[in-house]
Parts: sequence; C-alpha cells; structure tokens
Amino acid sequence: MSLRAYNHTVSIITKKEESRIFACTIAWMCQVGYEEVIGLIGEQSSTGKRLKKGDKVAINVCSKQMKDFALFVGSTSSQEVDKFASYPYYQKDDFITLKESKVIMLCQVKDILHLEGIEDDNLVYFKVEEYQVNEDADYLLMSDMD
Repeated sequence: MSLRAYNHTVSIITKKEESRIFACTIAWMCQVGYEEVIGLIGEQSSTGKRLKKGDKVAINVCSKQMKDFALFVGSTSSQEVDKFASYPYYQKDDFITLKESKVIMLCQVKDILHLEGIEDDNLVYFKVEEYQVNEDADYLLMSDMD
C-alpha cells in the first residue's frame, strides 16, 4: 500500500554522539502539544536505533532550500557516511542544527514506543526545550520530494 493521505513536512533529526553526528530524514512528525512532538522513525535508521530516553536531539524542520540535503541524508547511513562533511551546521552544546531550516527545535527524548504492527519502528516522543522559526523560509513538504 502506498497511501499518502497527508502532506507532511520533512525534518532531519540530528544526534551528536561523542565526535560523530548521526542524522535521519523523516516525514512522519506531528506536534501534539505546545512543547510536545512525536515522530515515527523507521527501523532501518541507524540514528533511530541509537535514540534512548533522555537523549538530547535537534529536530530541523526543513525549508524548500534543503531538499537535496534531505534526500541525501535519507538515502545514506550515518554509520557509513559523514553526512556533514560539506554541509553547513551549527553546534550548540551537543545539539547540531542546520542552516536554512524553517524551524529548529532542541528537544529531549521523553519516550520511545513500539506499536502493534510496526514494532520494529520507533515512535519517539520529544519534549521541545527551545525553538526558533525562520519566518522567511518555506516548509519543505513531502509533495516537494517527488
């Protein structure tokens, strides 16, 4: 089945672990409160496999200018490729944020759930601790990715 009932934004989640940056592109994100976000990260994601409760991560909601980078991040493994070798980013404490993002959220992983039928995927519940919005940028949507 390839139902596409919703036209979600595209986000890149970044996690710094020691000297390495892990990142994954996901489209199944949803704000569920003023400071709460959930996202479904596929079982194939090495970044998703590394997440645990209490982790600090950045959710970079992509702007249209980030399309090529979002596709690159989504089609490569952080285990095998330095995704940031030639892409500009900022580092604040252990948070890695991406230039040109529409929205940047600095978050803590509050919980990771495994739902019936998609047990191998990670439904991650994030608490937003800080955010910034780029009012001049347009959201990158899944329909832009075709």
